[in-house]
Amino acid sequence: MKVKSTTPIRQKFEGHQLYGYAVDKDTTWGTLDKFGISGSEKAMKKAMDAFPEMFTTASVSTPIQFLQFLAPQAITQLTTKKDIDDLVGIAMTGTWADEEIVQAIIEKLGNAKPYGDKANPRLASFNVNYEKRTIIRFESALETGILEDERNAKARINTHSIKKEAVAEILEIARNMIGYFGYTNGENKTYGLLNDPNLPNYVSVATNAGNTSTNWKDKTFNEITKDIITAISALQVKSGNNWNPQTEGSILAVSLSCYQYLNTLNSYGTMSVLDWIKKTYPQMEVKASAFLDGANAEANVFYLYAKKLGGKDVINQNVQDKMRFLGLFNGGKLVREFYANATAGVFVLQPAGIVRYTGI
Repeated sequence: MKVKSTTPIRQKFEGHQLYGYAVDKDTTWGTLDKFGISGSEKAMKKAMDAFPEMFTTASVSTPIQFLQFLAPQAITQLTTKKDIDDLVGIAMTGTWADEEIVQAIIEKLGNAKPYGDKANPRLASFNVNYEKRTIIRFESALETGILEDERNAKARINTHSIKKEAVAEILEIARNMIGYFGYTNGENKTYGLLNDPNLPNYVSVATNAGNTSTNWKDKTFNEITKDIITAISALQVKSGNNWNPQTEGSILAVSLSCYQYLNTLNSYGTMSVLDWIKKTYPQMEVKASAFLDGANAEANVFYLYAKKLGGKDVINQNVQDKMRFLGLFNGGKLVREFYANATAGVFVLQPAGIVRYTGI
């Protein structure tokens, strides 16, 4: 039997839903009947009793872990640029097992004299010296555990790959430092670009117009270009004119702290020092290195050197192995990999092809 249409919904049903419809204090049976909802009050009460009272905490916010987005690419810490290869190149010489790199230095000897039918000509000959550089080997390793690997994988981190990259980075940092400073300051005959015994002495650049500073930050376009011209002239003379600055390659390696002063403009604001170098000496490459900052008793320096003299390198870097795989140890739950490198540092082969200036 249907309930009367004017019978109000009992207070007990308020706040509930009947068949998807909300019930409030103004809802009557007649209202529900219009939507096709009818029945006895007893049956309706029984249906409502099937829904227990709410026992969960009201208005629980979404847990924060469901509102987090893990960026797909991690940011790794940077170190000072490893740029010795950029400045002097790299020559793969010898093997990882060798102890020394030996370089023969040959000087041709002899003099010509006026011709005579019965005169004995003077014999040409040569003198040979051998310069040695000691090979230094560095090592590093990585270890990966099964649980460590699987847990990091949930955070999109490839444990083995990142550790291998770290090993490569560690070995490259060591090789780069040897490339600049040698090993134990060259006591074992492994030298770098800053202390090879064949390097010429530093020459101080001229002071500015006010005679107050040699630093490029205090100099004009004309004064900086004059420092560079002075170095180019000195190198051409020193090489015995075996290097032509306009047509043969060279590298101007500048302290990183001073590099941007090469953008100093001329008095017309139409050309920078770098523009002038590119136009006047198109075969010259200009490079910056942080390792030239304060390289001479805290003074900033620049190097100028020819790439080749007589078709032979002026400077080279003797490397035997950049990253050599030594072996793997599988300990069941842990895996270890071992790596090494080897280098004999930097060798200034032809001192006549390089000049160094300080105080910039």
